[in-house]
Amino acid sequence: MLQRMLIVKDAVITTVALTRSDLALTEYDWCVVESAIPILKLFYDVTTELSAEKNVTLTKVIPLVRIMLSSLRSRQSDLPEVQSLIKELERDLERRFATIELSECYAEAIILDPRFKTKGFRDERNCAKALASLKLKVGRSGKNIHSRATKSTQALTAQTYINTSKIMNRNNKNDMSFKSLRCQL
Repeated sequence: MLQRMLIVKDAVITTVALTRSDLALTEYDWCVVESAIPILKLFYDVTTELSAEKNVTLTKVIPLVRIMLSSLRSRQSDLPEVQSLIKELERDLERRFATIELSECYAEAIILDPRFKTKGFRDERNCAKALASLKLKVGRSGKNIHSRATKSTQALTAQTYINTSKIMNRNNKNDMSFKSLRCQL
């Protein structure tokens, strides 16, 4: 919105002067608007990226927050209002996303994404914790699969024994040869 306002600056100045001169922006105000646009564009771009419907976005949250913080920290402005905006946005990002790496869902998703793996974390300890949790889950899952496979094999073996016993009992009654028994199995 600010970008469009800047594009039609002359029309805005004229309209405001004719209708509400008390709302007129000074040249300094226009400089503040112009300086704020690239900062706010970063947030617009990240919002657009995370709003994608056809792409996985959960794994992008932590890296994008890191990029945003890095970008804000590297920006400087001579205008105190813009510098205040930068500091406020940085503080809010830190506050809102301070513990995101501790979220099991986000942390494990980023580790499992081949684009990021362990590089997406700010804190090595959070990465190590998430990796250990993921390994534990995979280990438990593997044991469950093995346990289910063993139970399944045992059940199949027991069922095979029961079926074989029934066939043999039937064959003994009918006095059939071993060859016909093998055909039935």
